[in-house]
Amino acid sequence: GGAHPSDDAFVAMIDSAETIVRFSLQDLGPVCFPGGKRPLPGCRWPHAYLEAMARVIWTKGVDCEILLSNPGSIPGGLSGLEACYGNGWSCVDVAAEIIKSIQKQFPDADGDSLAAKVNDNLRICFLKTASGSGYGDGNTKGMHAKHFIVDDQATYIGSQNLYICDLSEWGVVVDDAAQTQALKSEYWDPMWEQSYTGADVNVDEVMAGLGVDPG
Repeated sequence: GGAHPSDDAFVAMIDSAETIVRFSLQDLGPVCFPGGKRPLPGCRWPHAYLEAMARVIWTKGVDCEILLSNPGSIPGGLSGLEACYGNGWSCVDVAAEIIKSIQKQFPDADGDSLAAKVNDNLRICFLKTASGSGYGDGNTKGMHAKHFIVDDQATYIGSQNLYICDLSEWGVVVDDAAQTQALKSEYWDPMWEQSYTGADVNVDEVMAGLGVDPG
């Protein structure tokens, strides 16, 4: 392995997918200056992960479901400088970066085929509960998860973000279908059922965003 073996392992897990990868994440986009979408120095999109998602979507028709924290979600009683779950990117931004990664690796991909992948294989949403994405005080619902499931067989859960952070992290991979199914039914399924409506990603906005390079 290289200097970051856990990063390589994440790529290998995503590349191994044959049917579906389900992600529950704080974010995929880089940490930004407050109030906008300008990445902090040294921060960038996690291209290795995005390219792995792009490969399995394009070559194998794998579904990618991605559930993200609402942008700028601040835990109660804290300031945005103390804790902020969600780096400011929209679900459309994330989808566009994945589709750009398809374009980069498969330059013959045409627009209609790319749009079909957004419609058929890529489902991205922000965290919601039965009452929606916000609280009564105006704050949005945040999530600090770093978790994904590959083919409902193997699960990662731990402290390593998929957005680039480069901290010392710890996590475990559970390669067991029964345990993965238990986690999926207790954690993922109810959260996805409440959160995914299809409204957070518009395919036309994604395609329009392919000409924008945010970092």
